[in-house]
Amino acid sequence: AAKETPGERAARSGDRQGPEGDLPAVMRA
Repeated sequence: AAKETPGERAARSGDRQGPEGDLPAVMRA
């Protein structure tokens, strides 16, 4: 799925994010 919950995004990236967990890894860099 293209859209996941912040928790799922964080789990995929291997890090822990709050409100910004929905952002792509490139945006979090």
